[in-house]
Amino acid sequence: MRPHRGQIKDGGRHRAHHPVNPRAMLVLTHWRGFFRGAEPEHYVFPHEKYGLAGNDRKKCAYEIIPTEPMHRWKVAWESARKTVNVVCRFHDLRHTFISQLAESQASDSTVMALAGHVSRTMMERYSHIRMEAKGRAVDDLSGTDFEPGVAQNWAQFLVSEKSDEANSLKTSGEPGRT
Repeated sequence: MRPHRGQIKDGGRHRAHHPVNPRAMLVLTHWRGFFRGAEPEHYVFPHEKYGLAGNDRKKCAYEIIPTEPMHRWKVAWESARKTVNVVCRFHDLRHTFISQLAESQASDSTVMALAGHVSRTMMERYSHIRMEAKGRAVDDLSGTDFEPGVAQNWAQFLVSEKSDEANSLKTSGEPGRT
């Protein structure tokens, strides 16, 4: 990954455009500053070669190749996770991102594109989240005043006062609720 908006390789399959928000861009740019002599074409997470150094034989990077991307994400993630005492898998971060995106106002096609889902079936794994968000949105409308027997819209206005629909509105309170 390079700290600019543009094409990045997506799992070796193809190159795709992925937006980066300003906060993420700031963090990535800051991280890249730790690598002296970093150029615009260099990777934010470059390939590093490690060895043992000193009398205590501590592991350290002895060569950084900024024009090649990091080769083993799993090793890097496990090392970082243990260092800061975080208990989660790298994939959990992806799931959280997609879940929060699904809870937002983003369309299904936007969520699918950002998640890299090529099928609707994969998107449906997150459908429970979208249904919860839709339920909350509908529940927010419950604060709207409702007066039984008074036309709330043109469709109710057209219903005769003596019809079953009008009488059920007068006696049951909120329509559609049991």
